Amino acid sequence: MFDENIVKTGSNEMELVDFRIFKQGHDKVYEGIYGVNVSKVREIIKIPSLTELPGVPDYIEGIFDL
Repeated sequence: MFDENIVKTGSNEMELVDFRIFKQGHDKVYEGIYGVNVSKVREIIKIPSLTELPGVPDYIEGIFDL
């Protein structure tokens, strides 16, 4: 059963899922550590098509409208 109080701002309920992204650099490996409080997730979507942006660094793949 879904508890509406969990998604209210200021609730103390928390269940974290963390994930890590690694990227190989020229002489080192970069690690990004991210966490999501799954109690606050309302929807999971597939990645929509990205619009490429001119003149941005190659680590930015594009933008999308959510």
